[in-house]
Amino acid sequence: MRGDQETAGRTWVPVGRALAASTRLPWPVAAVLTAAGVAGAWLATLAAGGSRTVVPHLFYVPVILASSRFGWRGATVTGIVAGVVAGPLTPVDVASGTPQPLLNWVGRLVAFVVAGNLVAWLTAESRWGIVQRVQDARVSAALQRALARGELWVAYQPVVELGSGRVRGFEALCRWTHPRRGPVPPGEFVPAAERTSVIHPVGTFVLRTALAQLADMLRDDEGLTMSVNVSAAQLAAPDFVATVRRALWEADVPASRLCLELTETAIVADVPRAVMQLKALRALGVLIALDDFGTGESSLAYLHQFDVDLVKVDRSFVAAMTSNPKCARMVEGVVRLAKSLGAVPLAEGIETDAEREALRAAGCGLGQGYLLGRPEDGAAAARRVLAARPPAERPTSSQRIIGQDTR
Repeated sequence: MRGDQETAGRTWVPVGRALAASTRLPWPVAAVLTAAGVAGAWLATLAAGGSRTVVPHLFYVPVILASSRFGWRGATVTGIVAGVVAGPLTPVDVASGTPQPLLNWVGRLVAFVVAGNLVAWLTAESRWGIVQRVQDARVSAALQRALARGELWVAYQPVVELGSGRVRGFEALCRWTHPRRGPVPPGEFVPAAERTSVIHPVGTFVLRTALAQLADMLRDDEGLTMSVNVSAAQLAAPDFVATVRRALWEADVPASRLCLELTETAIVADVPRAVMQLKALRALGVLIALDDFGTGESSLAYLHQFDVDLVKVDRSFVAAMTSNPKCARMVEGVVRLAKSLGAVPLAEGIETDAEREALRAAGCGLGQGYLLGRPEDGAAAARRVLAARPPAERPTSSQRIIGQDTR
């Protein structure tokens, strides 16, 4: 199924691009192209011998172009012009000069106008959907190439204990360095990946890479955890639990050191399926975090249906804590709620000392954000973990290479 979707996406990308491009053409360019299309169809019909051939169907091309760019007005005007040019101005047979019967060319004119208005209506209703699908297909194809070429990599943002400053774990974040564009913002490709089947290979790549990195870090700190984001499509995949189990086995990492982060949107997309998958994951020993808590559809309505180990307070609440007393009280309520459910509260997006202190006062013990540590590559993350160990316990380079780190 995923392969069929990818093939279909590649097949229709050129067609979709053409349609999407027609909706963005400057109106003078679109007007000239429409007129040229009508003239070209008329000349082609005459060259083919007249209206008795199938060539008059070419008039639909400028009609559709005008419909997608100018709406119903352009569709009506172009349809009438095309009908007249393809009717009274075009004989049935050029050689004999026989004119077309009235009913024939009027019927064709009506067909042009109706088809044009139908396209105009469909384009107006679904223009954004068409453009979005085309863009998603383009990004999906580019991501598949990037994955094959090694352009994707994983960054690690530390999760820190707010009281002591100790690193308790990392969140794995997918990054893309394009050979020509350089770093591609995650907001440009992650949502598109989540809307297409490419999220499955990309997600598996991030999971396996993050666990391999964690396996190395656990030699320096056995208490670390690695958080990996999971989309709705991944959670719904029948083989997702097996994929997680296989990745843990390949990296030789205890399941209790892996935390899978899910948004409320991923859960409410198919609640029964999500509950079943989460129970299977917890049976493996994997930790579950509820990401962006409070920003989804029905946070409280679904919390009681499954157990979570962490509740992540969304950055929008954190940013407003120091300036909005009501928001500060909301964060305090979320922290108490998380603890009452047996979960650990974790605040996202901490950027100032004031935010950190406000969160500590609210009872939140863990946090992440630019103040505490920016996303960094695996080598830098490993150095951060190693630096946290007392000097006497740090292994030498030769010990790390040959695996003789004994504590």
